[in-house]
Amino acid sequence: QRAANAKGRVMESVWYYLNRYCLMWMVPLLGKGASTKISEDDIPSLEKEHHNEHLKQQWRK
Repeated sequence: QRAANAKGRVMESVWYYLNRYCLMWMVPLLGKGASTKISEDDIPSLEKEHHNEHLKQQWRK
């Protein structure tokens, strides 16, 4: 059980960092197309929001 939890946690952080890099690439691209550019200060809060959402989903399972 503990091993499964650890594996799940590793997978979760892998997904978290993948999503994080996606955001890093997407935000500037979206910023170019959009008139209002998302400032870099917004990125951490977006990440946090996304991560919290992800944790909520994990909790429901």
